[in-house]
Amino acid sequence: MPSDFGEESEQDTKESVKPKSSSYTWEELRKFNERHNAHVAVRGKVYNVSSFVDRHPGGLEQILYGAGRDITALFESYHPLSAYKVLEKYHVGDLLNNEHPVFPEMGPFFRILKERVADYFKKNNMDPKVDYWMYMRYIVFIMTATICWFGLMYFQNNWPMAIISSLGFGFFSAIIAMTCTHDAWYVRTYVCL
Repeated sequence: MPSDFGEESEQDTKESVKPKSSSYTWEELRKFNERHNAHVAVRGKVYNVSSFVDRHPGGLEQILYGAGRDITALFESYHPLSAYKVLEKYHVGDLLNNEHPVFPEMGPFFRILKERVADYFKKNNMDPKVDYWMYMRYIVFIMTATICWFGLMYFQNNWPMAIISSLGFGFFSAIIAMTCTHDAWYVRTYVCL
């Protein structure tokens, strides 16, 4: 079972990559984008995360999505501050230049915000990765859209009811799309602060 960020496992300690003093350009970094040879850059440092790909708590696809790139914004949005301890074990060099503009260092406000959000979830005994209310909304919206669709089929000869059903179906279809994509992303970003 993969360890959470911030918690060391024996496997993390055994498989740590020894730091090498190497320098990479972003052109060189982008060549390291495969599962068996995955490198990422965070805040100007390059990390060989190949041995960690299969144990990444966020999933294999997420870490491979960022392989060969500067993932500073992604990393800092989705990981707690303690994840830097895990990441440091895989440090292999420094990034000499960058393809995109470099993000400014995390300010005290961002660090304090992340710590307060983590404390809030811990103090209220809440799991930041599961929001049951979100699942309940999905069920209600999908059921309502389904009922409106059946209303469309049933009221084919009654045009006022067909219009009402079609408006309901269209509205709840849009709500489902917004909730499943927008809210799910927002909740995941917010809770991982």
